[in-house]
Amino acid sequence: MGLLDGKRLLITGVLTDSSIAFHAIVLMLPLLFSRDVYSYAFYGRIVTTYRANPYGATPSDFPLNSLFPLTWPGWRSRRAPRWCSPRSGGR
Repeated sequence: MGLLDGKRLLITGVLTDSSIAFHAIVLMLPLLFSRDVYSYAFYGRIVTTYRANPYGATPSDFPLNSLFPLTWPGWRSRRAPRWCSPRSGGR
């Protein structure tokens, strides 16, 4: 029984390790093919670091930021919250 338990433990370890490696690769793929994550982080920096409105300012207004090469420089954020809409009476 000792030999079978050793093989079972080895197979379980290999499956666990390969599953973890697969999931790590899959989780990193969107970061390789999409700039959206970096754009969202940059819009957060526009608010927190530069105290500007991310719905009016673009990443190209702050070219010295370290996230600048990873974003879409001329794009404005189009998804303003509903309370920012002039029609909703937001301020």
